[in-house]
Amino acid sequence: MALAANSAQFARSLRAIVEYYADRTKRSATASEALILSNVLRVPGPVLSAICAAIHAHSEISPRDNLPAAQSLWEMEFRETRHIAVCLVRGLEPAELGVIFEGWTASCDDREVLSWMAEEGMADWWSVSGFDPWRVLRNWMAGDDYRVRHLALLGALYGLESGSSDSLLPKIFQLLKGAVVNLRSDGYSTLIELVQALARRSPQETVRYLLDEIKRGTPGSRRLVRDCSAEFTPNLREELESAL
Repeated sequence: MALAANSAQFARSLRAIVEYYADRTKRSATASEALILSNVLRVPGPVLSAICAAIHAHSEISPRDNLPAAQSLWEMEFRETRHIAVCLVRGLEPAELGVIFEGWTASCDDREVLSWMAEEGMADWWSVSGFDPWRVLRNWMAGDDYRVRHLALLGALYGLESGSSDSLLPKIFQLLKGAVVNLRSDGYSTLIELVQALARRSPQETVRYLLDEIKRGTPGSRRLVRDCSAEFTPNLREELESAL
């Protein structure tokens, strides 16, 4: 795939590709189904992977040079064009990429896109010397935008899954203080998934975190305990339930 020098032309070319491979069933959907799927073209995953692989194969192209095209693709608002936008900017310095992702996330409620940003876009963050990804995630969690907070939780989830060191755990538990506040349904589901992953890694520390949230009177903490308690052994579950 040849990369166009003109960013607008490049973005339009990529959109034409994903529209060509879009699921044809979308074109015969009912009006209500079409509305629900209005930002999803249902491009097969292997096609998106091939596009991203082709982009990454052109290592001579700076991610900074790709930024205008990435911005154009993001503003098209299709799940697939946003997926490709993340591929285009992945190689930027993490601090700069964090600013871009925060700005993009403020206009995105699509969990699939946010998950891709955390899994693919932040994939290199955990190994960059001198960069503290947890500082970025803490800043996001300290904000008021529920979408940015959701991205922070997804980042923590993929950070936990990508690392085996227990040194990550204190950073994650610090991040999760008061995390249940100001989340929508998708963000809350991600929080449950993260707490359950922590329970499998370190059940005692996870119980301590949940009990501390109840003691602090964090709104929603009792519901979080009820939704996560099945992940624990009977003894630990009893300890949690006694605090409700």
